[in-house]
Amino acid sequence: MSHYEYKVVPAPARGKRGRGISGPEGRFAHSLELVMNDMAAEGWEYQRAETLPSEEKTGLVNAHTVYRNVLVFRRKRQSDLAAFDPRAIQEAPQAPLLLPPVSGSDTSGSVSGDAPDPDAGGLSGLLRRRAAQRQSDSDPEVEAPSDAALEDLASRFAEDAEDPVEDAAAAQRRTAAE
Repeated sequence: MSHYEYKVVPAPARGKRGRGISGPEGRFAHSLELVMNDMAAEGWEYQRAETLPSEEKTGLVNAHTVYRNVLVFRRKRQSDLAAFDPRAIQEAPQAPLLLPPVSGSDTSGSVSGDAPDPDAGGLSGLLRRRAAQRQSDSDPEVEAPSDAALEDLASRFAEDAEDPVEDAAAAQRRTAAE
């Protein structure tokens, strides 16, 4: 694999005017200087000038050879593996938890001694645990929400979480059927 990349640009054909530059040779040298300085500003190193043949068509079937002057530049490849310098990534701080942990060591999802709920890991289990936590933190006279209310709330969240692509497809089918 080559460690350099090359760029070939046409050599200027005419000189450019500049302050304090006189004569065609000076203007031509000035135009070369401008091209070389522009390329150097982009990180390209001048290598050489070449005169190369180029076959060009004249008319439908005729062709003739024209000699073109080009300037060759090179620079180190940006993706060179030798330039690869791996560094250790500093450990990012851990993001805070969105939900506070449930008080007590009960992780089964049961509320105040009830039998374990089969949906304890789901949304209804989370809602039951949160309700039990709030009840224990707040006024003891306030009653916890009933299981039916929690199930209704869980079903509303489940409806909102439906796949929007399926909803859009079903809406299109309904519109087409009408």
